[in-house]
Amino acid sequence: MKMNLIPVLAVCFAVGLTGISEPADAKKKNKKKHKYAPVQETVYSHPSGKGFPNGRPWQALDDELDRIKHKLYVIDEKVDLVLVDTGNILDDTGDILGDTGDILDDTAAILEGIDDIKDGIDDIDTDLGDVADGVSMLTNTLEVQVSVGPISEAIHDDVSIDEVTDGTVVLYVQVIQNGVGVDMLTAEDFMYANSFPESAASFCGELCFTEGLGGQYRLLLVGDGDVWTEGTHAGTLAVQYSVVTTEDGETSNGASQVTFEIPPAPVVEPPPA
Repeated sequence: MKMNLIPVLAVCFAVGLTGISEPADAKKKNKKKHKYAPVQETVYSHPSGKGFPNGRPWQALDDELDRIKHKLYVIDEKVDLVLVDTGNILDDTGDILGDTGDILDDTAAILEGIDDIKDGIDDIDTDLGDVADGVSMLTNTLEVQVSVGPISEAIHDDVSIDEVTDGTVVLYVQVIQNGVGVDMLTAEDFMYANSFPESAASFCGELCFTEGLGGQYRLLLVGDGDVWTEGTHAGTLAVQYSVVTTEDGETSNGASQVTFEIPPAPVVEPPPA
């Protein structure tokens, strides 16, 4: 039987357009609900009719359109999955960026804390320096002990200066540093200053100086003019001890108050007439 294919193709093309032109919403709705079964391959009785069922050429075109729609549906589903995964990745990236911001804030706080610790260490170092200075000052302080005694004939014979009289005051001095007597001091290491009265006595230096043992020394104070009178006298005996080292010179200082009494001059009886 001989048939005209033009009307048949026109009908198939119209059917295909109708399937393709479905509304987008309905298409998406149907897409999510529809499950495609595998397409059965048709066995044709004649080789020349393969792909076109006998007497129904439009069915082959409809089957091909179904296959294409199914493939588009699968692609659309995969695109949706990719979009979901992309959204998850973006969310995770946002979380990572947020965590990175928190890490940067925590790092800044840690660095600030380290700076505070450094400042605290600097303050401690300064305090330790002050403590070391205090210890050095205490270590370099001399303890000066003074006893006052009268002049004796032995001392008269031991010195040879005209100023030594019966009114000369003898100072017995003990110089101690860190519990140990300081030896090897010279007359230049001692200085006496009058306080009451201001110019009553004077230390005559090397001629009035004798070194003993164990940090003990004997100094003589001689009268100074008319103010060397009877009564109580007071002054300060200062000692300065300098040690030169390879690094820095160290100077130790000490002082002691000195008080003594000048007895009244003896009464000279006039010779009998």
